[in-house]
Amino acid sequence: MSLRWLALPIVGAALALVAAAPSGVPDTSYLVPLTFGVAVAASVFGTVVGVIAWRSGQWAPSMLALGCISMAVGGVARFVCADAGLGLSPAATGLMPLIGMLLGGAWFFLCVQAWWPSGNGRRKYAHLTMILGIALAVVSVALLAIVPSLAPAPVVVRTLAGLAAAGYVVAGWRLLSVWRFLRLPSQFTTLCGAFLFAPSVVVLAAGGVPGVRPWQLELFMLAAAAMPVSGFIIEQRLRPGLLTMVHGLFFPGALASMRRGYPAAMVALVERIGAYDGPLLGHVDRVADLSTRIAVDLGFDARAVRQVMLASQLHDIGKLFVPRTILDKPGALDDREWAIVRAHSAKGMALLARTPGLAEAARAVGQHHERWDGGGYPDGIAGEAISPAARIIAGADVFDALSSRRSYKAAWSEEDALQEIERGRGTNFDPHIVDALARLIRSSTKAAA
Repeated sequence: MSLRWLALPIVGAALALVAAAPSGVPDTSYLVPLTFGVAVAASVFGTVVGVIAWRSGQWAPSMLALGCISMAVGGVARFVCADAGLGLSPAATGLMPLIGMLLGGAWFFLCVQAWWPSGNGRRKYAHLTMILGIALAVVSVALLAIVPSLAPAPVVVRTLAGLAAAGYVVAGWRLLSVWRFLRLPSQFTTLCGAFLFAPSVVVLAAGGVPGVRPWQLELFMLAAAAMPVSGFIIEQRLRPGLLTMVHGLFFPGALASMRRGYPAAMVALVERIGAYDGPLLGHVDRVADLSTRIAVDLGFDARAVRQVMLASQLHDIGKLFVPRTILDKPGALDDREWAIVRAHSAKGMALLARTPGLAEAARAVGQHHERWDGGGYPDGIAGEAISPAARIIAGADVFDALSSRRSYKAAWSEEDALQEIERGRGTNFDPHIVDALARLIRSSTKAAA
């Protein structure tokens, strides 16, 4: 995590500590519909995300689900215990929603981190974490109801609120970076909810805001809790698929979600690739994912990232014109066969140039075998005359080709493949692309270790 994020907890804690509470006797009355609405909105979103996260066993959705469920537990407990609800334990209600939001801030922060383990045991540990996280939320609010004297001192509560607010801000910022690529309703409303939760938790810890009535604060919190729910409902009506929506909140899932928005002509071309050569489709999918990650790492804007993904997904579309006997040949190709293979980039460019909605990707497809030093094909252009998307695809394409098993060779290790590309830095490949590729591959390897 970048050091600049370390300033957020400090700022958040400071704001929570100095926030002015209303003067006089606090008004603890709440309108029943609003308290009930906050509990229902948080519960619906938490339950939906929780079920999806449990089925997938993925860490990021599991952390997001725990954040929503923790806030829901606090909201439901407050409604059950408060006078405005069922009135079972009025003395304990003040901290209940705050406890849920404090825990929610921690889980939201964790859901956007990249250092979660991977491998066969991931699902088991994700499930265990969800069980323990839900138990922590339930036990925390239950203890407050049974033993109110366990409530921490106000200075501790406010400090924790500042830390939780920082967690919501970090999560919202990371979710914003994903929304830039797809601009889906569920992404936008979830990130807005995260940003709204940050001031909410500080205000709750401070006991309110002078001049602002409790029902107004409740309405603000209801809006924050309802935003993710409303976004998911809107998107479910437009493009059904809750599982894809939840995973689309995070970068790996966003790449998969981007494929849902492909132009109809492109969908048909991708289906043709799969029907013609299944392994080739797997290759272009991997190259598209890696190329998109490189574009993001290099700071491309949302439109440029989308174009990189479109072009990389179709970079080998010209191989539809290459006979399978050549594609599957186990030995070396002769000069005639090489000429046929080398023509695939130009043929792919020509095909896309006359395909509606894909003309802009055609240039990158036609240039993805050009070299930085001008020794590539089909035109022998060099340096920045090659489109940025084509330069990215060139590196990702060779990396995947080296690290995958082919009919004529065994798969190389990722490190060996990366070292081979680094040897081509400044000759075969744009140095900036090689640097970005190395960062991504080595950081992924380190995170999975």
